Amino acid sequence: MANEPGSEKEFQALLTFLYMAPVGVVQMSAEGQISLINPMAANLLMPLQADGTLTNLFDAIDHSLPEVRKLVVEYDKPNGTICKSLRFAPFFRARRYAENKTYELTLLKVAPDTLMGMVTDVTEVVMREEQIRLGSAWYNALLNDQFKYGVLGLDDHGLILNWNEAMEKLTGLSAAIAIGQPCSTLFEDSLSFSNRLQDLLYDVIASGWTLQNDWCVRADGARFWASYIISVPEMNDVLHVHDVVLPDPKKSAFVLLIRDINQHANASEKMMHATSCDDLTGLLNRRVFFDKAETELNRWRRSKRPLCVLVIDADHFKSINDRFGHDVGDSVLKALAVAIKHCVRQLDIVSRIGGEEFAVLLPYTGIDDAEDLAERVRHCVANLVVEPAELDIALTISVGVAEMNDSISDMRGLVKAADGALYCAKNAGRNQVHKA
Repeated sequence: MANEPGSEKEFQALLTFLYMAPVGVVQMSAEGQISLINPMAANLLMPLQADGTLTNLFDAIDHSLPEVRKLVVEYDKPNGTICKSLRFAPFFRARRYAENKTYELTLLKVAPDTLMGMVTDVTEVVMREEQIRLGSAWYNALLNDQFKYGVLGLDDHGLILNWNEAMEKLTGLSAAIAIGQPCSTLFEDSLSFSNRLQDLLYDVIASGWTLQNDWCVRADGARFWASYIISVPEMNDVLHVHDVVLPDPKKSAFVLLIRDINQHANASEKMMHATSCDDLTGLLNRRVFFDKAETELNRWRRSKRPLCVLVIDADHFKSINDRFGHDVGDSVLKALAVAIKHCVRQLDIVSRIGGEEFAVLLPYTGIDDAEDLAERVRHCVANLVVEPAELDIALTISVGVAEMNDSISDMRGLVKAADGALYCAKNAGRNQVHKA
């Protein structure tokens, strides 16, 4: 530095920039050991450590983003971008902090043993993106008349009162057959839809409308990916455009508009995956899990219908990682995610909430049924063949089960209760299910 005039001044200017930057900036070694961190980064990352200390970035985010170490090891260029705008749901070990946040990480290699990381809180950005995704496509399509809409009127129990010609073309069902039937028969998983219909209608009464995507079925059994709005009749003036003819508001308690978006299914799923899912397993990420869980909790508060959660942890996962390497560890987590999804219903909410820990929220499910489901998952996992099969990895899980009740104040408390039961299962020898 002494041989370069002005370099010390430039270095001081760089330090000033780092400390004043509107994003979190971290300088670290290739192993994640922090040598420089600005206040914004410290504010974002320190809550990820239970004791509030922060010495290694990879340790801090390991529960939420364990694959970063692997990305660094596999990056063989002398410098460049290791990952860009990688979103993750932070796991706050300091429990006084909020759960449903989304962070974004960009990691640069600036020298053989020096990395720079940029961390930002993009929670509000993600929420705005979700609102845009849900609202804009529908209303732009309505205003531009790019699609033909099936429209039907529903009574306050969800029975079909009106059925327009577009619905006949969309489903192959005539009005004579459809009218008087429950609208749940339109959906592939009619039982799940029927279970949550009253909650959807309550949401409509509270907010005026709800927008959802789901698989529907035609008369010949073929399914199609559909987007639909359920609204109250007072919204007719908003939605009455072009040739969309709405049911008589005097006769219908609710209006359902539905359209076939099969051609957009792949793009829709990709967008949803990018903003809502864990990159490794494809399950919902922690932020989205707690967002959806909060909705279910509000429904529980209204109806007091049972609501349970499972917290699932892979037994001896660290030993598997240490013995066979991170690639095999990743295969274990993927296989575990598939096994859990195979055992649950479509309406259940499944998430990887961090590291080797998973959560399953079970609407309309009491503690005994939740325990039965947990046992099914446990048996399914015990019979898994994890690739590569020649390693003969024996995988088991421990599961904690808890049911929402008036003594639990929020979703964090429910998950904490299940987490306590999980550790009882661990302490009792693992590979078992315990109830809170």
